[in-house]
Amino acid sequence: MLKIVDVAPHRASSPDETRLRIMTATHEIFSRAGTRGTTTREIAEVAGVNEATIFRHFGSKTGLLDAMREHFCAIEQFKAIMNAATGDIEHDLKTMGRSMVERIAENREMIVISMAEEVRDSVTFEATWRGPTEILSRLTAYLEGHVAAGRIVGDAGTHAKCFMGMIVSYVLQRKLWESYEPDPAIVDYFVAIFLNGARSK
Repeated sequence: MLKIVDVAPHRASSPDETRLRIMTATHEIFSRAGTRGTTTREIAEVAGVNEATIFRHFGSKTGLLDAMREHFCAIEQFKAIMNAATGDIEHDLKTMGRSMVERIAENREMIVISMAEEVRDSVTFEATWRGPTEILSRLTAYLEGHVAAGRIVGDAGTHAKCFMGMIVSYVLQRKLWESYEPDPAIVDYFVAIFLNGARSK
C-alpha cells in the first residue's frame, strides 16, 4: 500500500519542502524495491507531486537517487556533532557512535540494497558511500589530533576504519544478535574496546 506523504492543504510547499517530500518518498520506495523498482511515477504519487516537478528539482532519476542517499546519510548532522566535540575522546566517540548507529539503522535497507546493486552498477555504490566516506575522513582527522597529542597511538585512519567497522557490522548484521533492533548502548562497549587497544600505555 502506498503511503502518501502528508501535505498541508492550506498552503503551498516551499521548494525545500517539496525536495524533502520527494526524497522521503524515494527513500521509502527504494528501501523496498531498489533502483529498478523505484519509478518516478510512483515517487510522484507517494510525494503528492507530478513527475515534471521531480525532474525540475533533480534533473533525472539518477540525480534524485544520489541526492536522496546523501540527504539520508545525515552528513550535516555528523558535521554538527564533530563541531561540538569536547576533546574528551571517550565522550566524543560515544556521541559519534550513537549517531552512526541511529543513521545506519534508519537506512539499513537502503544500504543493503545498494551494496547488492554494486555488482551491477559501481556508480550506485560510489554514490551510496559518498556520505560515509566523508564521515570516515572527518573521524580520521579527529583521531589524528589525539594521536598527535599522545592520547592514543597508531594510525588514525586505521583506527577510524576499525571504529566505524564495528558499528556498521553490528547494525547491518543485526539478525545475528539477540535483538533485531540495534541497541545504542552497545556503543559504550565498542568505545571501551577501541580505547583499550588504542590508548598509549
